[in-house]
Amino acid sequence: MKIRYIFFLLLFLVTSFSFLEAQIKEIKKPIIPTSSHKLLKQNERGITIYKRKSDNHLLNSTYEVCKTNLNTNTDIVNSYYFSGLCEKGTFNKGYKDGFWKTTYNNKLVKTANWNKGLIMGKYRVYNTVGTLLYQTNFGTLGNGKYKDYFYKTGTLKQEGDYKNGKKQGAWCSYDQKGTLLETTIYNQGIITQ
Repeated sequence: MKIRYIFFLLLFLVTSFSFLEAQIKEIKKPIIPTSSHKLLKQNERGITIYKRKSDNHLLNSTYEVCKTNLNTNTDIVNSYYFSGLCEKGTFNKGYKDGFWKTTYNNKLVKTANWNKGLIMGKYRVYNTVGTLLYQTNFGTLGNGKYKDYFYKTGTLKQEGDYKNGKKQGAWCSYDQKGTLLETTIYNQGIITQ
């Protein structure tokens, strides 16, 4: 009887710990920035690099980054409000690397390919009902026209050019009515104006 009791107790503990371990892994990977967990985005040589603010550690794994507030100036904002917009992909030494997908309220709205922080290959943008709004291929050199949209309405949100995987020339941001908000000039990924 004691052996049977011990066996069931051990079985319970083993299954409980594997469940807890899975939960811990799941919680560890998604990042929802709040006041206690922020990401730093820095521009190094015209390439955006991502670090944890708490310890300045370069991200180096697969993450889901869920944005807490939509803002035309920054992607990740200190706020408790969850916007429904999440990006999922792999970081390699702080750089976006490989295939990334963006969802809005769990619906696919954007896919992009990255190589050590430089945009490359196929890029697609969809609205919230799955209609393709824009597609291009930046090729192996990372050259081409970038467009992003407000996913519910399909209104143009941002446009600009990439050259060698970095932002180049005039980049325009628009509000939800399509009115030009600002124009930023880039030279090899670095803001000049």
